Amino acid sequence: TYYPRAGDALPKVSLAIYQLGAAAPLPVDLSTYDDEILISHVNWSPDGQQLYFQVQNRQQTWLDLCTVGSDQSKPRRLLRDTTDAWVQSPGAPHYLDDGSFLWLSEATGYRHIQHITAKRRRRRVLTAGKWEVQKILGVDEDLGFVYFLGNRESGAESHAYQVPLGNGRVTRLTRQAGNHSVRFNDSCSHYIDY
Repeated sequence: TYYPRAGDALPKVSLAIYQLGAAAPLPVDLSTYDDEILISHVNWSPDGQQLYFQVQNRQQTWLDLCTVGSDQSKPRRLLRDTTDAWVQSPGAPHYLDDGSFLWLSEATGYRHIQHITAKRRRRRVLTAGKWEVQKILGVDEDLGFVYFLGNRESGAESHAYQVPLGNGRVTRLTRQAGNHSVRFNDSCSHYIDY
């Protein structure tokens, strides 16, 4: 069965990296965690040399973003998000050319964009407030803007916004009231609004 029945033991999760031509997969060492964990998202870095994965406790009140080299078994924790309620997996980080990335964090109780530096030692908040970023739509690194879907004006509406990557004011792009579903072209110079 896909889900344990009431009273059944919870399934134990594991993670391994298989290199083509290798005799066996290389298990990732998750011994720093107890047996009551979830792995909620797994993805490769853009260069294919690092595996990023998210580990959560069963109650999903914290989420760790970890990385491990393709030829290593010992992971490194990059960050931890915690809440008193529930941490939703934000999906893969949005990687930038300089090795840093954008992360959707619920650390304040609202989902907002944080810029995690290349050395992963600093979080810089790009959006904040009593509203949520729903999705990162794209990044124009040449012009220095992050485009995203959010509900700053009303929880009943969804709009496209932009915020400078360096720091600055959030600007709403969609004008008509309602729920907008926006898709940018690859260069973020144009978008389609559904």
